[in-house]
Amino acid sequence: MHKVHENAKGGAMNQTRKLRDWIEIGLVILAIILIPLFFAIRSRAGETGNANTQPASGTGTPPGVIFVTPPGPTPTVVLPTAAPVVANGKEPPDCTFPLPQTTMKQLIAPQSYTFSEPQDIHIENSNITSSQIIEWLPDSQHALITRFHQDKSYQSIEVLNPQTGNTQVYATRTTVLGEPKWIQGLNAVVYPFTTLVNTDLHNPNSLRPPYHMQRQLWMSTGNPASAVSLENNVMTLGYGSVYSIAVKPDGSEFVYSSNTDKQPVRRDIMKNSLGVSQSVPFDLSQLPNIPTGSSAAPISYQMTWRPNTTQVFLYSNGGYGHFTFLLNVVSGQSCKINLNGNTSSSQLAVDLFPRWSSTGRYLAVLTAGGFEVLDTGTGNLYEIDEKQLLPSGTTGQISINDVAWAPDNEHLAAAVSASNTKLRTLYLIDLFSKQIVQMPSNIELGSHYDETNLLWSDDGSHILVKCAASDSLCLLSASINNRP
Repeated sequence: MHKVHENAKGGAMNQTRKLRDWIEIGLVILAIILIPLFFAIRSRAGETGNANTQPASGTGTPPGVIFVTPPGPTPTVVLPTAAPVVANGKEPPDCTFPLPQTTMKQLIAPQSYTFSEPQDIHIENSNITSSQIIEWLPDSQHALITRFHQDKSYQSIEVLNPQTGNTQVYATRTTVLGEPKWIQGLNAVVYPFTTLVNTDLHNPNSLRPPYHMQRQLWMSTGNPASAVSLENNVMTLGYGSVYSIAVKPDGSEFVYSSNTDKQPVRRDIMKNSLGVSQSVPFDLSQLPNIPTGSSAAPISYQMTWRPNTTQVFLYSNGGYGHFTFLLNVVSGQSCKINLNGNTSSSQLAVDLFPRWSSTGRYLAVLTAGGFEVLDTGTGNLYEIDEKQLLPSGTTGQISINDVAWAPDNEHLAAAVSASNTKLRTLYLIDLFSKQIVQMPSNIELGSHYDETNLLWSDDGSHILVKCAASDSLCLLSASINNRP
């Protein structure tokens, strides 16, 4: 693997960025323990006025429920089955290129884009302190979002129509670790939910590790009161544990795992029902698990599905260093992807925010100085330095906080912030020509380093982006023209 393009980074900027990375590392580690603890304490003290824990199995009603009509059939749940473990006791070998199942042919003609001014989406937001965008649904007309309700201290998981501002609540939860995911094959959302149990607010010893927790995985087809429990584990640990979920883009299956599991679990979706659950034939202990010289929690791997394949990208964030692997969830075969050679974790951003192009050929990840794209057909790395996006005549530190692929697999939208100018804007970047164009904006957009900032719909017609206000979302329309 070699770099196609690289720009030198200033020493002062690097030092500033490293300081920010270490601050965020601390925040990530604190969140693992303190977020569930915070909500558990509030619940025990009677501040929320709602029960904090869903029923241990079956169906139940989380707090602050808004009842809606389910949009699809109720899935059938079946018990998991075991699968043989593929393990040789060694860390997976380095990947070779092209990666298996790589689509080398350009499926969509190169395109050019023009954009409207961003329009504020008017959503009922009483007592909403934070809105997060998760993903576009495959119809390109709706998006999965979450909203935190300050008055009752819970988060709702909702489907939004950005054109009208109408939402439908699918689920609620009082802990916010772990992203929900949409499953097209079931018209459902699957989401993790971890809470502390047997915590006595008046007993300081119960607020210290080890923690007694209930780790769950739930699925809802639209009525929070009818959410189905897929996993329910009560455990005692000295650290937090939450499921990571990856869904195949066509909605035909999904996988999930946590930092305490031996194997990931795979679930097929057939005829509007959950098929037999199977353990992925891969031993997670083959991956780096505990940071060297540390007694901290096991490394928690996140997952994202590589489109048009049976592979998921496994990656670690935060202060444990960056480990990146590709896993075939059918065969259990795996290999290590060397981004930046993995020689120094400071070269990559604290949170990678990996983004696959729609064909699965290109993988974009954030770095400490911009972002880079791996071509899985050749192994080449393409780099965009964030300094290239600093407006002419402007000085100071600029940060690329998120990117989103255009349907043609050649352009990316980038959410950018600049510290000294309060700049919050979007850029359109041509990966191969390096042409960079600032998108129009008549209002200040939001751009935050630790969350999803923008989503480009699968049909290319709209970009959903965070506005400057924490509870506000904006929509841009895109006009598409095929290039000759």
